[in-house]
Amino acid sequence: MNWLQRISQTITVSPDVHMTYDYNDPTPVDPGFIEQAEKALRQYLDAMGGEMTRFVKPRYEFHLRMINDRYNETRYTFDIVPKNKGKVVYDRRGDPQYTFGAPQEAIKEIDPNPEYAYRGMSKEEWDFIREKGYIQSKGWYNFQGQEGQTLWAPNPSTALSYGSGFTPLQYMPTHNRPSMVVAIPRSLTKPAGVANPGELFTDEPIPKDYIQEAYMMIPVSIGHGEIEVIVEKGVQHKWQIRSIRQGSGLTPSVRYVLLRIQ
Repeated sequence: MNWLQRISQTITVSPDVHMTYDYNDPTPVDPGFIEQAEKALRQYLDAMGGEMTRFVKPRYEFHLRMINDRYNETRYTFDIVPKNKGKVVYDRRGDPQYTFGAPQEAIKEIDPNPEYAYRGMSKEEWDFIREKGYIQSKGWYNFQGQEGQTLWAPNPSTALSYGSGFTPLQYMPTHNRPSMVVAIPRSLTKPAGVANPGELFTDEPIPKDYIQEAYMMIPVSIGHGEIEVIVEKGVQHKWQIRSIRQGSGLTPSVRYVLLRIQ
């Protein structure tokens, strides 16, 4: 039997799972679906790597919104909700937008300096720099041929895009985990070459004392995001999980202002 159930459900990736219910459909939801949804989400996040579960936890909650039970699979749709929700408003489609006030001294863009190279980074990378005293990427998301390189941009706009739009979910800027952009002397970098025109790189640790400017990317609006986790049913019993894969998804969009901190 194919059917849809719409519910409001809070599922976090912490061991102590907190759940709230707000049924809009009079048909009861079998608790087995709730248990399977939570288990499937955890398995999916774990399969994405340890940093996915660890770094997504302080940024987002996952609200189970839709269950689509089919003959051979069940699809669970989760809303991606920032931990710090700010003020919630709704767009024309009824999707939530989480809005925040901006610091009075905030700016909208960084004036480019041709003598500098810029790097967009997560809050976690910034904390690493402050703790260890140097800049060096782990290179988890570098392309082939970029192993061991810390990548830089010749302009702040490109660095900003890598600090927000072109970054994995677990490193996206949220109000309690803002991303960063830092600038160092361009003379410390090397051109990436023909394979990556316009990019720069360093292949040695750069002491943090070389940072000339540092900006915090503070979200003023975070849009609707969702993720669909598909469970292929087993043959031994109803709640057996044979396999899990990701279905459709939507990464939350972020509008931000900048606050210079160095």
